[in-house]
Amino acid sequence: TVESVLGKGSCFTFTFEAKPSQQGETRLEVTAPIPVGLEPSAGGIKVLIVDDVETNREVLEALLSPLGFEIRLASSGAEALLEHDAWLPELLLVDIRMPDLDGLELIRRVRAQGSTVAIVAVSASAFPDDREDALAVGADEFFAKPYSEGDVFAKISEVLPTIAFVYSDEGTSTR
Repeated sequence: TVESVLGKGSCFTFTFEAKPSQQGETRLEVTAPIPVGLEPSAGGIKVLIVDDVETNREVLEALLSPLGFEIRLASSGAEALLEHDAWLPELLLVDIRMPDLDGLELIRRVRAQGSTVAIVAVSASAFPDDREDALAVGADEFFAKPYSEGDVFAKISEVLPTIAFVYSDEGTSTR
């Protein structure tokens, strides 16, 4: 059902049927812990976030900036290529689907220049072929949107193995 009031908004309601899980079947989702900062010795790690959708760039920036990452944003593959060459980030978070120069072509060009920057491909499409295509052109890792905060930090840890995060509940850092 839909209830809508002009100038105030809309409320959408739906119902669906789901069958119960099989006997003994349980699903436990474990998410990676969320850090509160970078180990001070890590210094500012430079991250270039590339996405044609402003909100997507802002979400990742809001997630990473408070921890001490140095962030720059690019709204296209062409802009990102220029920014990469001028700034030399340690990490690229690259959306795969963009107009003009898409993420796969951006990754190809960065790798063709001999860059060893860590690259994580990001996509709203989570088909196995998308991951395989991204890795084939030179991405180090891949994650699909929507993603959890913990998953983002886990992927960053994978592609930047020397990074050390600080976690509030432990007061410790991990690499």
